[in-house]
Amino acid sequence: MAGWLFYKLGAKGFLHWGYNYWFVFCTAQISDPFMDASVGAWPGLPYGDPFVVYPGTDGPIDSIRWEVFAESLQDYALLQSAGIKPNAPMLESLLDYQSFPKSEKWLVDARAKILS
Repeated sequence: MAGWLFYKLGAKGFLHWGYNYWFVFCTAQISDPFMDASVGAWPGLPYGDPFVVYPGTDGPIDSIRWEVFAESLQDYALLQSAGIKPNAPMLESLLDYQSFPKSEKWLVDARAKILS
């Protein structure tokens, strides 16, 4: 929902601090993100938060989390390209970063409505 919320709430930007933070948290020691997705920082950091790609022998390996975020930015572009206003009735259920629709059906229906 990030793209929808960014659009509705007028976000000026987004900083994801951990593209590839594979270190044991706050050390110079490399962690194994395949074995510990919190890089030793749980419960301070949620699993998967420190990185969105995994280390690979030929470069970074994509993650589901990164793909879903990319989809959300595509939704932002869809809203923008379609000229949907942030105060449009179809976005009224997006209240803030805690209160928004949390179902796949809402997303599917909203995309279909815009594309029709």
